[in-house]
Amino acid sequence: MTLTIKNKLILLGALSVAALSFLSVMMYQNHATIKKLNDTANAIQTDNELVTEAQNQRFLLVNNFYSALMARSSGKVPEANASPIHDAIIVMGNDANKLLAKKATYLDADRLQESKQLIEDISSITQVEMPKLVESHAGDDAFSTLSAKLEDRKIKLSKLQDSLYDSVLTANTKAQEAADLEIDSANKTLLIIFGLSLLALLPLVTTIILSITRPLRKSTQVAEELAHGNYTMNIEGLDKHDELGKLSRALNDIKSTVADYSGQIVAIGKSQAVIEFKLDGTIITANDNFLNTLGYALNEIKDKHTVYSLNRPIVRVANTANFGPN
Repeated sequence: MTLTIKNKLILLGALSVAALSFLSVMMYQNHATIKKLNDTANAIQTDNELVTEAQNQRFLLVNNFYSALMARSSGKVPEANASPIHDAIIVMGNDANKLLAKKATYLDADRLQESKQLIEDISSITQVEMPKLVESHAGDDAFSTLSAKLEDRKIKLSKLQDSLYDSVLTANTKAQEAADLEIDSANKTLLIIFGLSLLALLPLVTTIILSITRPLRKSTQVAEELAHGNYTMNIEGLDKHDELGKLSRALNDIKSTVADYSGQIVAIGKSQAVIEFKLDGTIITANDNFLNTLGYALNEIKDKHTVYSLNRPIVRVANTANFGPN
């Protein structure tokens, strides 16, 4: 089956589109994978922020607890301490609930539940027991016992929060490393695929282009030879059934026709008197038969008008051809 130039160009375009489509699909898949890994890393980072926030709120709560104890002589927990304690309890509880709701594999649900229980205990100590003792003007022993109780819960909560923080940090590091590896792998894969695509397409594309340009170059050479009067060259591609084959056959027909006309002109020039005019009657050239018959030299008549410049029989000949002004 012979492909026409049109079909070759269509094939070339189809191959280019196929290669680009394949690369686009690979890039999309890699992008989706990388996005998923980045989403995981971002989610872990959010968990890290929640754990860090809970740790900060714990510090804030404890500081305000001891500040309230120091001001207990008034018989009332100062609002400046009670409000931050209340807010810290709410924030720590919400953070624990958010972490539990995520059900992340790197977060130990039992530790989260335990930390949630400790937060409730601390809430009871700081918002229920302490205000009662302050209002009742309890003795120092009672406040010492309450402080020890808070310290116990605080130490346990601190260990749990630190453990959760380490788990989240480890998971975040692993997720980031996995994302970096995936990005590196994706880039290498794309480069390999791109390189292989070029290796596969380049010979085919080169073959298609050369199958078009080589015959065109040869046809151009044939046309130049014809223009210089060479009608003996061989024309290739006459048996092809595409546009280039049609061009070769057309050039071959032109060669045959022009060679025939050229032969006729040469024969006429040898057997008859021939003079060549421009459209305005100016003489271009004449052959020897004409010059000898009428007794002119070529330089006497070349580039001269037959009516005004000559006065021998050539004038009558020219006038019979209706050259010159009316």
